[in-house]
Amino acid sequence: MKRYELLLVPLLSITLLGMFVPGVYAQQTTDPHQRMQQQQQMQQQQQMQQQQQMLRMGEMMARMDHMQARLHQLMQTMNQEMEMKQTRNRMQYDKMQHMNQSMSGMIDEMKGAMAHYEELIQDETLKTDHLMQKDFKQFHDHFQDITDQVEQTLHLLEQMNEQLRQQGGGGE
Repeated sequence: MKRYELLLVPLLSITLLGMFVPGVYAQQTTDPHQRMQQQQQMQQQQQMQQQQQMLRMGEMMARMDHMQARLHQLMQTMNQEMEMKQTRNRMQYDKMQHMNQSMSGMIDEMKGAMAHYEELIQDETLKTDHLMQKDFKQFHDHFQDITDQVEQTLHLLEQMNEQLRQQGGGGE
């Protein structure tokens, strides 16, 4: 079994190399008109990718706005609860309100960072830098992950606020 594996790795390497070398050679021998067409196609693909990234960024910003509206509603509800009831859980209400406000501030900061990111990806000088485009894609993916995590955290925060409201009802 080990001999087979030892022979398989070099054989696969040679096969893969054989697949790529003709493509590289063919790319070098194309005429200038074909090269120009290929460059135009690559530019069009990059523009489409950027447009798609911008759309996804817009969607994430809309999600952040929606989450912020939910938090604002949550804070208003908590304030009304605190005004209407004399609860023994006043300290917990205050702490929960502080968490709500902190979460809202974090969303504000994220939206600001996302707006700066959008400005960067629209910069004409950076659009031609392939490494920068790769980094932008990774950055976008991380923003997507963060947005998902913030939304999950907000859902938990809403649950905690509801539980606190239910517990506080007995202290009138």
